[in-house]
Amino acid sequence: MYPLKHRYKYAISDAGTPIFIDDITQENRRSTTYTCAGCGRQLFPVLAEKRERHFRHEKDSECSDYNRYLHEYAKAVLKKRFDENDTFIVQYYAYQECRLFNSCSVRQDHHWEKCSFHGLYKLDLKQFYDTCTPEKGFYEETPEGKRRYVADLKLTSSECNIPPTVLEVWVNHECTEEKKNSNAHIIEIKITTEKDAWREIIESEDTDELPIRFYGFKDFVNTEPQYTFKHLKALQGLGGPVAIATDESSCGSAIQFDPKSIFEVVVSSDDVSLDEFASIFSASLYQANLEFAYKKNRFCRMFATIRKADGHEYVRCQFANRYRCCPCERYTYDPEKSKAFLEDLKKKDIDIWTSVDSI
Repeated sequence: MYPLKHRYKYAISDAGTPIFIDDITQENRRSTTYTCAGCGRQLFPVLAEKRERHFRHEKDSECSDYNRYLHEYAKAVLKKRFDENDTFIVQYYAYQECRLFNSCSVRQDHHWEKCSFHGLYKLDLKQFYDTCTPEKGFYEETPEGKRRYVADLKLTSSECNIPPTVLEVWVNHECTEEKKNSNAHIIEIKITTEKDAWREIIESEDTDELPIRFYGFKDFVNTEPQYTFKHLKALQGLGGPVAIATDESSCGSAIQFDPKSIFEVVVSSDDVSLDEFASIFSASLYQANLEFAYKKNRFCRMFATIRKADGHEYVRCQFANRYRCCPCERYTYDPEKSKAFLEDLKKKDIDIWTSVDSI
């Protein structure tokens, strides 16, 4: 096998159009000639099954301008991602405040701190733009007149007259200070290898060695209510207490407890499963020192954690084959288990409200 420093995945056809190695088949491989986007020399597709598919240069040589090739490749990949997907998600850091911030009863009554925060704001650029054009100019109005810049990729809308967003590929040189300080929305993406062009477009932390930077985007954004509350309550039935899961509600709604209920729990996470929610309810009951047998077995001292060969953990009662109900005659409540369970939920950023103030 010939030595290769780089595996070229991209070429230019004789019609001047970009083409990726995954688009080449045994049937069409000889339908056109392929040239390198970096050095301009001819490339040959390698489609061997036992090797990674790629283009190679003549006589197994390397490209004389790989950085230029990488720049053109990254532009082609970003354009492909924009053109062929229904969404084009980018994320950048901004101060976010819910539009219901001033009227949110959860924030006011329960001192909730998630109504505003500084963090990653997700934006789907496909909601605003439908066209991605390479090497396109954009302008900035200055006191001296219009100043023109050239974008690596320019996102525009064919339906709305909105300012464009510019995608800049950084291989050798980052954006000039003038371009950064223009009024344009600019996303600058550092590229060192071909795979970097496929990574998620998320603004980097200062310590990131492969930065993705956003210029000209809003530092403050209003968001819609984005959290869902699950509600579980216990009512007195004919044969004893009955647990009822109510409908989910938006965090923009007030947390209201039913005065006829024995006990209620509200949880602020969409990721909580029904089984876990039942355990939250049970553990909260114990914390409130209430007598109501609901899923008690999870916090019984007879319970054991079993790790199977597949790596999953299963929790089961050591006397499950003997006793069909819980609590059984061997039931003994383990307060440390329920406490540890609730503490673990706090680490997962799950908030819990109950109808008993003491919890």
